[in-house]
Amino acid sequence: MNQRTFTFAFGVFATAYALQAQVSTKIKWACVGNSITQGTTGATNAYPVRLGTRLIMDTVLNAGVGWRTMLRSGDSTYWKYGRFAQVFAFQPDIVSIDLGTNDSKPINWKDSANFLRDTRDMIDTLAAMPSHPRIFLIYPTPTFNSETNPQPGDIRESVIRYGVIPRLRQVAIEKGIDTIDTHTPFLGRSSLFGTDGIHPTTPGYDSIAAYIFRAYISKVTRIAVVGNSITEYINSGVSGAVAVDAYTTKLNMLLGRNFYAENDGRSGCYMQKPGNITPAIMSYWNQSGGKLTNVFNLKPHIITIMLGTNDSRPKSWNTARYINDYKTMIDTFSNNINPKPQILLVRPVGAWRINGHWAFGNPTSDTTNGISGDIIRDSVIPAILQVASAKGLQTIDLYNSAFNSPTQPSSIMSGDGVHPNKAGQDTLAHIFFRTLSTVVGITPQKQSAQNSGNARARLVPVLSPSVRGEEQIYSLDGKAMPQNGSPLPAGTYIMKPDNKTIPNNSNTGK
Repeated sequence: MNQRTFTFAFGVFATAYALQAQVSTKIKWACVGNSITQGTTGATNAYPVRLGTRLIMDTVLNAGVGWRTMLRSGDSTYWKYGRFAQVFAFQPDIVSIDLGTNDSKPINWKDSANFLRDTRDMIDTLAAMPSHPRIFLIYPTPTFNSETNPQPGDIRESVIRYGVIPRLRQVAIEKGIDTIDTHTPFLGRSSLFGTDGIHPTTPGYDSIAAYIFRAYISKVTRIAVVGNSITEYINSGVSGAVAVDAYTTKLNMLLGRNFYAENDGRSGCYMQKPGNITPAIMSYWNQSGGKLTNVFNLKPHIITIMLGTNDSRPKSWNTARYINDYKTMIDTFSNNINPKPQILLVRPVGAWRINGHWAFGNPTSDTTNGISGDIIRDSVIPAILQVASAKGLQTIDLYNSAFNSPTQPSSIMSGDGVHPNKAGQDTLAHIFFRTLSTVVGITPQKQSAQNSGNARARLVPVLSPSVRGEEQIYSLDGKAMPQNGSPLPAGTYIMKPDNKTIPNNSNTGK
């Protein structure tokens, strides 16, 4: 499926697969690279770490090593002295390759004729892992050091810009894989780099991570998950609630590497617009925090809307106003996001009386004006169905699910009668996942076509770790023979250690 020109194929996904039990597992991302990936002052300032804080559903492996090159013939090639063993053991879902900076040295670029070959082989080698990761080629950041009278070991911006990057682009086109350009956005931004003109400062690393994050979500299917505190979860009032346990995060884990679900929930929000409601309400239309703006900025392919729980308070509920404002929100999204997103309406979970009263009175002391399960059942759900029918939209049914019980389902609900607990959030994620799979026809990670284009699965994983000074077995061309003279199976290759000095991994490495 081409994620850039995403289309919705209703019913194309195999229902049997979609409905089988799915386990939410963190997406694993391996960042292959040199010292710009590794970080110069330890792991805390490296961009893979900062990328991981933005992709909270991911586990990000920093596989960067200082000085390393894409070229096999480089003075410190990643092929021999990188972290292939760790990457293959990690079995990532995504691999980003950020190599080429050190290749620009005169001592290395003299073998530039083989840069295309070695880049192709790097992609093939990594793509052939059992996890069949999605591969991203990263264009190296610019350098700001002088090129006057360059020495053999000097990194050169001119070669990065006019030699390395065009070749990376050529291979990406050949292989049908995506690129992330961290070169162009940082031209003229020397203030984000250290005195050597090569390594980013801490703000620079954070900026790189932010740009890679934005570039990544621009290349996947995006889902905006609109809602209230049940969606936001971190501010839901549930003891110990954290963002990593929110159903949006769990949904990301279920969908996999080719999707991104953004949590656009805001605690306390109503669907109804502000004004003409007493007591005053917090409307999603004008709430602080900019969630509505976030939806527009995301440019989602899919939007799910779960608003109505807070509207169900007796003194706030107005059927005609709720229906009208709901239709207006749908039209606002449809008319201002291009291409038009697929919108699904969510029938919310019910609510239960606590100590004889509906929970969350507004104000809290007003126990007659709490979130009413009766209004959710008798008014909110019918109103949502009416809107869905009028707009020709599908719904995600949380009400007639595990949450619909004559008594409060304490195993998945918190004690306040309104908010699902951690287990409940996981249940919500699975309901969303099954509905998206069967209604929208999206394909989760394990069924996604690998986007490595022409990459051939002819290579096998690293068979022994990369250890300094020891014989190493790599998955390259399968033409070599071990010392006993017996031919190796296709797909294996022995690279014997040499006697040249191996550059260290110190923080001064490139």
